[in-house]
Amino acid sequence: MNNKRAMYILLVFCVMFITLIGYITYIEVEFGDEYISSVYNARNSAKDSAVIRGSIYDRNMKKLAYSEESNGRLLRKYPYNNMYSHVVGYVTEDYSSRTLIEKEFNSHLLGESGMNKLYNFSNKLTSKKIKGNDVILTIDHELQSVADRAMGNFNGSIVALKVKTGEVLAMVSKPDFNPNPEIFKAQYDNLKDSTLYTRAIGVLYPPGSTFKTVTSASIIENGLEDETYEDLNGEFVIKSADGKSDNDYTCANEDAKHAYGMTDLKKAFTVSSNVYYAYMGTKLTSNQIQSTARKFLFNKNIDFDLPVKDSHFQKGRLTEAQRAISVIGQGQTEATPLHLALIAATIANDGKMPKPYIVSSVKSGFISEYKANKSSLGQIIPKEDAKKIKDMMLEVVNSGTGKAAAIDGIEICGKTGTSENPLTASGGANSKKTHALFIGFAPYENPEIAVCVVMEHAGFGGTYAAPAAKKVMEKYFEIYKTE
Repeated sequence: MNNKRAMYILLVFCVMFITLIGYITYIEVEFGDEYISSVYNARNSAKDSAVIRGSIYDRNMKKLAYSEESNGRLLRKYPYNNMYSHVVGYVTEDYSSRTLIEKEFNSHLLGESGMNKLYNFSNKLTSKKIKGNDVILTIDHELQSVADRAMGNFNGSIVALKVKTGEVLAMVSKPDFNPNPEIFKAQYDNLKDSTLYTRAIGVLYPPGSTFKTVTSASIIENGLEDETYEDLNGEFVIKSADGKSDNDYTCANEDAKHAYGMTDLKKAFTVSSNVYYAYMGTKLTSNQIQSTARKFLFNKNIDFDLPVKDSHFQKGRLTEAQRAISVIGQGQTEATPLHLALIAATIANDGKMPKPYIVSSVKSGFISEYKANKSSLGQIIPKEDAKKIKDMMLEVVNSGTGKAAAIDGIEICGKTGTSENPLTASGGANSKKTHALFIGFAPYENPEIAVCVVMEHAGFGGTYAAPAAKKVMEKYFEIYKTE
């Protein structure tokens, strides 16, 4: 009897032990990297204080962040102050918190990868200071500087990337802050939470008429590109199901007083007719427009070196009114500036979306520990459909709402956007405080650069965002001529 009881107790303990080992293994596999990189992991602070953290450079080896010793302390330095606070991120003075590149590539910057492990082991034996790996970004400092100035006093974002490769050349988010540890510590309590948001990848905006690129792709894909609509008064009204006119949905052109008469797809895109696109929203089914949005990665994760918030397109069965407002980039349609830049790059790249990346390589001395894998996120739409939208985007800048983006001697393609937001919804003087947007690429033949500009509460996209995009593209062609 005693033997049976002992066996039973032993069996219980064995089961408990196996369960514990299984749980520990699960935690290690599923959450190991997360716990290791956590700001609450005290070991990381100890490592930081013992390591000369690697430097961060732009594509031309201009130093954007580095560490230096002062009075026996290692201090992180950001020589361009605010300019890269939403790219490089920051490391706090006590190493308890990190963001963006400083966080996502922390193990590389601490020299915990590749050959540097062996080099640092030998340094430990000889009591030499351990040196981390250097991270080289795809960012072009000259282009970043121009994009930073082009934002003026507006909050928002500018993203510029290479069409074929997805390399991020500039990524500006406003407002910004000074990440140098002593200054950041002093100003932290006075910073608004929104200042710390990286708008380029972490804030969703109603894309307004820039989304008409996606809607046009759906119209073409579903055989509706020859559809026309006669715009007699600058408004499109969807009758309420209950028959009460107060509940009717009215969609007006950006210039509410302007009626465009008989309108086809090309004309509607060029003048950015909300009336035509709202009408087409009632012709497209929920499944059709949602399918196209999914192809363009709405409601999906975008694979990037830094965390990107998922853009959103309304799911489920949509009413006519919901479809009409969604297809003009309003309602529950939302996107990050990076995603909008990728949509422009997709049209430019014959319907193929490049995989974006911002880290080019990680180096330990002359040895590359990591090199970006240039790839594609897939053929989003057929080449011939992309060509039709590309032609319409050229016309927008030549004769439509995007003329302010035109550059002498270079054919620019683009799409303006002017989107309503919670502030405009409050009415009164705020009703004109729309977000101004522009997405585009250049040149028309063999496109090289794609750009997205979002300016919060600025006004019309063609008036504010298009000129900012022009400045960025002009600087790009000044630097790179034509490749």
